[in-house]
Amino acid sequence: MKKAIFYQIPIITILCIIFSPHFISAQEQTEKINVCVDCHQNLEDTLKDAVTNWQESVHKKAGVFCNDCHGGDSNDSDNAMDEKAGFIGIPKPKDIPKICSRCHSDVTIMRKYNLKTDQFNLYKTSIHGIRLFEKGDESVATCASCHGNHNVLSKNDPRSPIYRFNIPLTCGKCHSNKDMMKSYNIPTDQYELYSKSHHGKMLLENKNLRVPTCVDCHGTHGAVPPGVTDIVEVCSNCHSVISEYFKKSPHHLIKKEGMPRCINCHGNHEIQRPTLEKFTGKGVIDCGGCHYPESPAFKTGVDIKASLTEAEALLKAGNDDIAFIKKHGGNSFAIGHLEDDMDNARTKLLEAYSVSHALSIDEIKRRTSEVVSISKNVSETIKGMIKDIKLRKVGIIFTWVVIGVIIILLRQKAKNWKRVIK
Repeated sequence: MKKAIFYQIPIITILCIIFSPHFISAQEQTEKINVCVDCHQNLEDTLKDAVTNWQESVHKKAGVFCNDCHGGDSNDSDNAMDEKAGFIGIPKPKDIPKICSRCHSDVTIMRKYNLKTDQFNLYKTSIHGIRLFEKGDESVATCASCHGNHNVLSKNDPRSPIYRFNIPLTCGKCHSNKDMMKSYNIPTDQYELYSKSHHGKMLLENKNLRVPTCVDCHGTHGAVPPGVTDIVEVCSNCHSVISEYFKKSPHHLIKKEGMPRCINCHGNHEIQRPTLEKFTGKGVIDCGGCHYPESPAFKTGVDIKASLTEAEALLKAGNDDIAFIKKHGGNSFAIGHLEDDMDNARTKLLEAYSVSHALSIDEIKRRTSEVVSISKNVSETIKGMIKDIKLRKVGIIFTWVVIGVIIILLRQKAKNWKRVIK
């Protein structure tokens, strides 16, 4: 009997808690906090979409509700849109960054998500923020322009506008809009140029998420157009080795604004994989675009091109020879050693490409001469192997001929023995 009473105590306690006024009040409060959702999910079009999108967002998972951004009383449907309760409806563009910063500038809130809290301060320094807050231009991009409004997703979600693959299109929504960009006198072909560039093809066609997008060069929340003098440092975030060589070049030593920098030779949004023709080309972004053919600088370009062209050709010849010998049964051990040599030659050629940014013909020739030497040695070795293979083949053919003659003679001899025996 005592045991029965003991087991009944927790049940009675639970029932008391459930039916107590305090528990009912807490339960009602939890339900009432969704009055905005309860109402809008029964509406149509964009009013319903707001809830549908919010339900998939990171904000819902974080417990951010409608009133956190729109204001109002979320506990009472009668006062949900009361201005006295702080309801603002659709936020004005100028207010959006401030609203987002309530949480995103709070270290305590952001710490558990490992998110930075300086976005708002950075945004105020950006070209977008300056135009919004200092010039009152409400056409510029705000947080919602890039992240979305109700359907804010993680940057790692492929559906998110700020997922790396989607960033060019997200920026292109505004920057490809001719009507919008007309008043700023900004070109609208950036996305088109980028999509045809080496970077763009690697991202959009090869799905390589490691290549630069708009934000890697212009910044994210602190987005600004890079100045000419800053270009080298921006590009060096990826091309660090090339940057060090470039800083030793005559081009970098000229400190005058607008003097040759990365974009002067490679372009900006339309960057293509460079070829050796650049050293003797006459285009705007080629050496001939600035230097006359008779000038020492242009002749340096001719010498650089010649050295690299020779190294490229011999490297290709060496690799072709290896492919040939592998196809025709060369010694696998010897070929492995030669392949290592050609990998070494390729590395030295890549170094020469980087050194070309220093415009030091002596340094380039030093590296290309190593490529030439290795490639020639490999080709000579393979020629010897091919000669051996040919000799072996001749020897095999000769051996089979001799064996065939012997067989014929033996058969003839056997026939003669049969005649003698008879």
